[in-house]
Amino acid sequence: MLVRVFALLVVSLLLAPRAAAQGPAPAGCDTGSAEVDLDANEARGTLYNIGNLFWRGAPRGYEVPWGSGLAPLFSMGLWKSGTVAGDLRVAGSTYGPWEFWPGPLDEAGTATSATCQTFDRFWKVSLDDIERYNAQGLATSAMRTWPIAYGAPFYTDADGDGQQGPGEPTESLDLGDPGYGERSIDLEAGERPALPFAYADRGSQQIIWWVMNDAGGDHDWSGTAPLGIEVRVTAAASLGDGRQPEALPSALATATLYRYEIINRSPDRIEDALAGFFVDSDLGDYTDDYVHADSARSMLVFYNGDDNDEGGGGYGIPPALGVDLLRGATGAIHYTSSGPVATQTPDDPDAAGPANNGLHGLWTDGTPLTIGGDGYLSGGAPTRWTYPGDPIAEAFWSMDNVDGTGQAATPADQRGVISGRPTDLGPGERLTVDVAILFAQAADRLGSVALLRERSDAVQRAYDAGLLFPPATDRFPNPAETGPGRANVALAIAPNPVRDRIGVTYRLDSPSTVRLRVIDPLGREVAGVAAVAVPAGEHRATIDASALAAGVYVVVLDVGGQRLTRTMTVGR
Repeated sequence: MLVRVFALLVVSLLLAPRAAAQGPAPAGCDTGSAEVDLDANEARGTLYNIGNLFWRGAPRGYEVPWGSGLAPLFSMGLWKSGTVAGDLRVAGSTYGPWEFWPGPLDEAGTATSATCQTFDRFWKVSLDDIERYNAQGLATSAMRTWPIAYGAPFYTDADGDGQQGPGEPTESLDLGDPGYGERSIDLEAGERPALPFAYADRGSQQIIWWVMNDAGGDHDWSGTAPLGIEVRVTAAASLGDGRQPEALPSALATATLYRYEIINRSPDRIEDALAGFFVDSDLGDYTDDYVHADSARSMLVFYNGDDNDEGGGGYGIPPALGVDLLRGATGAIHYTSSGPVATQTPDDPDAAGPANNGLHGLWTDGTPLTIGGDGYLSGGAPTRWTYPGDPIAEAFWSMDNVDGTGQAATPADQRGVISGRPTDLGPGERLTVDVAILFAQAADRLGSVALLRERSDAVQRAYDAGLLFPPATDRFPNPAETGPGRANVALAIAPNPVRDRIGVTYRLDSPSTVRLRVIDPLGREVAGVAAVAVPAGEHRATIDASALAAGVYVVVLDVGGQRLTRTMTVGR
């Protein structure tokens, strides 16, 4: 693997002045030293509590299949940006120095070196661990100390059958919640660590939980004050099981899942708070890769640019890798470090402004990503999605067809940033980002892309059905979630596929303002219905699709702070 150190090529046009930055005082924490392997299925990744996964100065990477020595993913790190009183703040990194430290924050958004040291660890529990305790009363250290008061998910086995059922919901607490204080889990009272994949069939399942913050030290990479955020992370893996219709998809056998719960612990409001991931794929042989933003699936895809993944660490038959944001994405941008494109497009961000630009789908210098060519000053329309054209069909704008006439890009070392949905976070408010890392290897490079899409769809269906993670408790609730102050929304479209007009049916449990849109593969709004206030109940709208070209589109319903999406296929 190649260790990269880059100099900043340009100064961001969007970098806000930093003179007014205050933020939580850095606590002087040591960089986290703990590490652990997520290894329940055919994928293995080494996890760190520094904001970055799979790489911390040594080429451990993300290995698929486990034991092969082959890696489709080199490094992946959380990026978080936002403004406080007009002051830009960023937490993240490419390859260090790291800007997350172990441990939670207090209500003022501050950490202590003692707290950082105490939480410089991971809690790892498997289904086998839980079943062993149920049968023999033998608990691992992670089970005995499972820190429920700090947000580690758990449930109470009310019926005593040793399995989590529909009447035993997952709970997630905050320090000081009544009745819990600072205590750990009470196994003897029936409390158990809550594995994801609720109510699914049996199989190899594993959860790893940790907590980190961005106020433990100076932000030497971004150069900003801390945001004052606490991040609780759940990493999970399962072999999947197809023995029952409601069971987990077999696609999970080569997938891993991650939930990032980001909490604003500072006393200040964070505006335009945006979370995303910097991804360095290194798909086997890192020198011959392509990249593709699948806007319909909110997935950043890396695939081979030729039919043989040769070279050091190559797979031979080229696989495909997907970083799939299960709650939706607003865009993705790529960076290339070799080949002719590198002389034209800005390289990896390494400061706050360029990183914030990347999260907003802009180049490091603030130039918009534009359709055509390499996406930099190409003369095309601005877009938030890099190379969103279908590579299987060699459609424009893809790396298999960069100019509309079939000209292919030169394969190279590819990296990118995929971003979730922006919001404002008041003190104590939280944002949850759920992400799946997916892998596929078929008979050839484009067959691997097709298989990756199938696996993405299968995992998304399981996620939407509540089989992977419990509903997120933040300002972007899952569509099926109900509760005080939270709208219950349902969305359906028919017919699908469609030739001319498609009916959209949605149901609300309270009055709200509703907006319907249709998004094409380039991330553009191509049809829709203007925002309108509607009463509670069931409603139906019709969208004219007769002028749309054949292909896959996304129907988006925005209502009450929620965003629901459905994939629509137009046939001709």
